[in-house]
Amino acid sequence: LQFLYLIGASTMGGGGSRPQPTDDELAGADDAPAGAKKAQGDEPLFDKVLVRLEHGCVPKMDVLGAADTYVKAELVDTHDFPAEVFGCKVLEDRSDVRPLFEHRFSTKAKTLRPLWYEEGVFLAYRPKGAEPKGKLVIDAWDSDGVGKDDPLVTRFEVNFAGKPRGVWHPVKVPINAVSSADASHFLMMSVYLEPAETRVVSREQFLAGALEQKVITLEKGDLSGGGRAVLLWKTKPENTKAFFWLPGLNASFHHMHIMETLLAAGWDLYTLDCRRMGQAKKYAPPDWNPLEAHTTADLGEYCEEIDALVAHADTVKPGKYTKRVLYGNSTGSLTAVTYMHRGAHAKKVDGLAVNGPFFNWHLAAYAETLMSSALLTDIYAKLAVPGGGRYVAEGTGVSPYSLVTWAQYYYDVQQSTAPGDGGYLVPGQRSIPALHTTAEWCKAVTAAQTALKKGTPLLIPIFVISSASDTWVSSEEVLATSDFLGPLRTEVQVPCAAHDVFLSTTRDKVKESEQYMMVWLRAHFGA
Repeated sequence: LQFLYLIGASTMGGGGSRPQPTDDELAGADDAPAGAKKAQGDEPLFDKVLVRLEHGCVPKMDVLGAADTYVKAELVDTHDFPAEVFGCKVLEDRSDVRPLFEHRFSTKAKTLRPLWYEEGVFLAYRPKGAEPKGKLVIDAWDSDGVGKDDPLVTRFEVNFAGKPRGVWHPVKVPINAVSSADASHFLMMSVYLEPAETRVVSREQFLAGALEQKVITLEKGDLSGGGRAVLLWKTKPENTKAFFWLPGLNASFHHMHIMETLLAAGWDLYTLDCRRMGQAKKYAPPDWNPLEAHTTADLGEYCEEIDALVAHADTVKPGKYTKRVLYGNSTGSLTAVTYMHRGAHAKKVDGLAVNGPFFNWHLAAYAETLMSSALLTDIYAKLAVPGGGRYVAEGTGVSPYSLVTWAQYYYDVQQSTAPGDGGYLVPGQRSIPALHTTAEWCKAVTAAQTALKKGTPLLIPIFVISSASDTWVSSEEVLATSDFLGPLRTEVQVPCAAHDVFLSTTRDKVKESEQYMMVWLRAHFGA
């Protein structure tokens, strides 16, 4: 979402030519279980390194008697990062993957006792058969606001050699770059090391959690990208409640660990890959550019497939469901709210749950104003060319968020158009290449955010969960904007969780977030 800094919109051609799936291939693919995919071959290994910055005690660096402390962590001396990942070439300067081995924590202003409790996640590439290697380098400064920052910590190293994996290691970082440094001045951090082989959700667990699926042909709105959506579901015979799951931008359902909990608690899971999303991408025509997945001019057009999902649940178990909850993550949350105001079957929904909802642009104040300006978004919408051409920001290189997610929670990176071997390969549930940001999508999101603040409050139970450490949205802004949803809200802020709290970097954060939602479900809809 840093595209506003690239506001001199660039151009890029559409995707390459590839064969269109036949009607027979589409029919044959309709009922294939979502998790039942063939092996993906030789997959890379990425060891995970978590760095948690907790608190500090820093010296007074100027006559004003306070400090504005910020800290950087860098992963160095690792195995060389590959030149491409899943066929996606890494940029020559590695700027696309730099967030995988560099992290700057937020500035804590005007205090000598800064408190962060923030987390950075790093990936260290490891060739097959090689031993893990690497170390962290920590630097810290007192910002003066004019580019002449005073160093507090210079090149403090944390070596991984001999450290056990799978546990947190406390690290006391001395203030070593100033003459007044003494033992009472320090930064307190923790480091967690986890090898690639112990990811939170394994490939085997993903494959074992196969969902039934049905491909539907759409009739309304923008039908580019194939005009199809994919309904997916998993049920247990005794369950009498339905949980409808809407993924966010460049996402698809691969939360097998959460599905298991929901099923055991009496909730059947229904999820959806809307048009141009997830598995629906494999039904795209030859001239469609997959880097424009998720582009839409109106989030309300997704109401057609969400209506189909809600109606489909009643055909799977006619007359059985006593409660229904609609859930969305990130932009999926914004879509869910839009559906509650515009969907034909919205009155069947008994509760709404949103996770890391994209209710605000997480940008500087001037950029927030620009994105809220109808004039600006209209100008860019007129510049945009359907199917490609002018972008607010061009997707280049690898998406670090997608790669971090894949390294911890397995998902299909590539899928063929048909069960046979003749299908072409397209980006799967999440795209490893970074997607383009189109003007029409920006305008659609801004319109949905505005409608949320002007809409009629919902009189159903609402659950809002967000990460206090979220870098995609501001948790504080999310919770403030959630006031517009309705009065029956439960709001939870989880420290050191990921943007999607159910894909957090440690099992304990996932379990904590899961328990918050399950308590809410039990409180409002019974055991």
